[in-house]
Amino acid sequence: RGHPQPPVEPLYTPPDVERALTQFVPHGYEEPFVPLQGVEVALHEAGHIPGAASVEIRWKENGRRGSLVFSGDLGRPNRPILRDPAPLARADYLVTEGTYGGKHHPEEASLRDSLGRVVLQALERGGRIIIPAFAVGRTQEVVYALDKLFLAGRVPEVPIYVDSPLAANVQEIVQRHPEVYDQETMTGIRRGEDPLGLRRITLVREAEDSMKLNDKPGTFITIAASGMCEGGRVLHHLKHTVEDPKNTIVIVGYQAEGTLGRRLVERREEIRIFGEIHTLRATVEVLNGFSAHADHDALVAQARSCGAPKGCAIVHADYERAQALAEGIAELKPRIPSEGDVWELG
Repeated sequence: RGHPQPPVEPLYTPPDVERALTQFVPHGYEEPFVPLQGVEVALHEAGHIPGAASVEIRWKENGRRGSLVFSGDLGRPNRPILRDPAPLARADYLVTEGTYGGKHHPEEASLRDSLGRVVLQALERGGRIIIPAFAVGRTQEVVYALDKLFLAGRVPEVPIYVDSPLAANVQEIVQRHPEVYDQETMTGIRRGEDPLGLRRITLVREAEDSMKLNDKPGTFITIAASGMCEGGRVLHHLKHTVEDPKNTIVIVGYQAEGTLGRRLVERREEIRIFGEIHTLRATVEVLNGFSAHADHDALVAQARSCGAPKGCAIVHADYERAQALAEGIAELKPRIPSEGDVWELG
């Protein structure tokens, strides 16, 4: 059983979130604003999820000027639905994410081939398909890919249930903001078309309807949050599917260490859901190409566009991934900070 692990100290708590929410002020992309005297901030398209932004900060103090760019979560260029991320602005300092340092995503066609194969094999087994996915961005991308497969006749059409009240709310909000989409998608929406395949889905809002899915016969697809299986309705669906070898669990995004999603990726024989031990007999398929994060090459290109002659830090990554990215941008002499490190900007 090993030694008990020390408790993890949270970076923030619900009261911190509540206080932060009172400070929210909306700003558009490419519209510089002054949050306090001597400091100017601009937001740039990050292409990760709708509304995601990289942050450019410029300041003047005691006659000296400085600048820092915080990448935020960077998206992937040349992907459907969202606009491409803007190149990071040149600055003295850079703080960049490194989620997929050293990793390369498959091409869109290859990814769709893999998804089609997974659906066909699930149909042959006669089981259901569970796709844990975050409500913002990932859910819409998976529906889009399934729609294209159905339209091409590559797989038989099966029902798709999006079981997430948040995803339903997000869908309604994003539909009111077509400007977040790329040109092709935005044009289709304005023409009254359905470029995202929304006609195919059944949105599940009520908990009672969600529970009914567990008794529904036949093969169908359930997309539910959370993406790392650490909460949300997907846990109930996993509880009812993991022990049946006919069923398929499709992982479509990054799974952090210590999460249930990571344990599924590792195909642990036993997994714990709601405090109960379950034997994993369902098939687990991992399709990393759906990740909304930039891969190694895109991260390197973005970091180099920034320049960062005075300093660069890599965050939001497992150490192995951060180290791989650091090797790719060695000329920037990046650091991999730990919690509590202090970085003085000269």
